[in-house]
Amino acid sequence: MSISKEKIKKDIVDQLYWDSRVDAAKIQVKVKDGEIILKGEAPNYNAKSSASTDAWSIEGVRAVKNEIEVKYPVSIEVPTDDEIATNIRTLLTLNKKY
Repeated sequence: MSISKEKIKKDIVDQLYWDSRVDAAKIQVKVKDGEIILKGEAPNYNAKSSASTDAWSIEGVRAVKNEIEVKYPVSIEVPTDDEIATNIRTLLTLNKKY
């Protein structure tokens, strides 16, 4: 007996809603033949990954395509490439065994 796409979608949306790592209001779920497409936005990669995990936990899901875009909050400063490179060089200098 196959599970309807409406039931799969409802179960995924419910799972996203109860997961405190995910803002379900910013994620759209599409279902076709047990294949799931997640779209929307998340504040970090952990939330994006958690949404996939939530979808996979639902009976009837055969594949998950996670197209959620990570959009960091404006209050978070993302380091530049130069800052990242400097931090890596500093760590390598401090840890001579590497």
